[in-house]
Amino acid sequence: MKKYITRMASLLASVLLLGGCTQTMPEETEPAPPAETVVRTSAVKTTSVFGAEMLTASEIEALKEGKDRLSTGDERSVLYFNGAELACLSNRRVFYATVPQPEHGGWPEGTLTSGEGYRVVIDKTLVPEDPALMIERGNSLMVYMIGEENYVVAEVIMTYLPVISINIDKERELSGNLQGADFSLHDSASTNKNMRYAESRAEVRVRGGSSAGLPKKSIRIDLKDENGENRDMSFFGMRKDDDWILTAMFSDESKIRDMTGWQLWREMNSFYPDVKGSCAPETKYVEVLLNGKYQGLYMFMEKFDAKTMELEDGDVLFKATSWDVPDSAGLKRQPSRSLMYRAMEKKWPGIETKIEGTWDVISEYIRVAYETDGNGFKAEIEDVTAIENQLDYWIFNNVTMAGDNTFKNAYYAVKDGLVYTLPWDLDISFGLNWNGDPATNYLYRETNCITRTYDFQVGRRLIKYVDGAADYVKERWAELKEAGIVSAEGIIENAEAYWNLIHASGAIARECDRWPSVSYADDDLTYFKNIMKERIDWLDDYIEDLE
Repeated sequence: MKKYITRMASLLASVLLLGGCTQTMPEETEPAPPAETVVRTSAVKTTSVFGAEMLTASEIEALKEGKDRLSTGDERSVLYFNGAELACLSNRRVFYATVPQPEHGGWPEGTLTSGEGYRVVIDKTLVPEDPALMIERGNSLMVYMIGEENYVVAEVIMTYLPVISINIDKERELSGNLQGADFSLHDSASTNKNMRYAESRAEVRVRGGSSAGLPKKSIRIDLKDENGENRDMSFFGMRKDDDWILTAMFSDESKIRDMTGWQLWREMNSFYPDVKGSCAPETKYVEVLLNGKYQGLYMFMEKFDAKTMELEDGDVLFKATSWDVPDSAGLKRQPSRSLMYRAMEKKWPGIETKIEGTWDVISEYIRVAYETDGNGFKAEIEDVTAIENQLDYWIFNNVTMAGDNTFKNAYYAVKDGLVYTLPWDLDISFGLNWNGDPATNYLYRETNCITRTYDFQVGRRLIKYVDGAADYVKERWAELKEAGIVSAEGIIENAEAYWNLIHASGAIARECDRWPSVSYADDDLTYFKNIMKERIDWLDDYIEDLE
């Protein structure tokens, strides 16, 4: 991940990037349509860009003479990169090309083509001197598609991220109800030719609890075949599935916390050789077009479900939806077909599976973990939960400072009769906290995040009451530190790589232009680095003193 280049000096000085975050603009804006002339700060004589013809302005004008310009939205306006069709806005004048990031500067490698009978031409006097800076700033490359009878003037916006396009039937707005849509994924830089373009029918809706009220929505995607049946597909080397999630990351100004948190959990779970499944969803940055308009930077991820831990008949998956721990007696009274009791929601098996999942184990887990005294907890806890998982979750919760995940925003998987706890929704982490008001709903920097513990109660009680638990935490901490997984340097390296990628790709510039009402903190990476160094130092001392 270190290969991603850092251009922060030019980024911070770029009005194109930061200016859009401070000006007063409508909440929803679409990138401006292309003009006949694109101003470049400098130009060089370039023999070839993406295999296109390089001509002068006068030569291009001669080719256009006597030809009609295609109208906005004409489907003959199409571009391909490396043979894969590019995503475009509804005007079919602005295209998004996923290009490989050069390791040593220069133009990305690849070939830009159009439809049959059309030549792709670039004005060589408008080719920028520094393509990497052009991409980072979110600037576009003007191209001409010239046919025998007509022509198109278009803009190509280059990014290092895949692009997902979702067009809801009849151009309806995204809502909380599932709606039919056309889904396509464009990853023209992929080394796997078969994965450069994929399309499917789908059903989509808004996902999330309080976050559903934010301007930028997270999106649930259910892929369908032409008959409306579930369709399993694999993307980016992830598992084959029909259910996918696009997480908006709206409240995290720097857009690095979710990705960094999930990478940490995956790396920690690589030390679980005896548990089937990854125990953590795979994630990927993407940019999204919705109904022909640019929607922003998203985290594409697997849905957390029975596949995540390869649950089988007799296993059950629950999710805590609030901080109020339900009573064990009420949980135990639930019939096996029940899907909800207070804050505990049964996610699998559902009614459609025709498999019954009982509430017996989760009720015993809640009783022992939250309702017994110290002696009762010590005597019974090993019968209801996977001890090492609970202690690992305590470590994870305290490293990430995830105050919103101590009971709520966690999955509870009953596997082989024992409960495993796993995280979900990691935006309120790494030094951020929630204002607690669904009406205003924003995150802020927590001043008291470094020198306190985050109370995942089961982990805390294990350390306090169960023999060997504190020793396990010490040994596990040392093991993870030595591997660089929970070291400040290792976590910062991951976060910085994500930061560099989304800035170098121009995605942050476009995100900022798309959602100008959201403040953007260019010092957030510095804040992240500082608190992680202090936090890990504090945890070193705290864990060393555990008894």
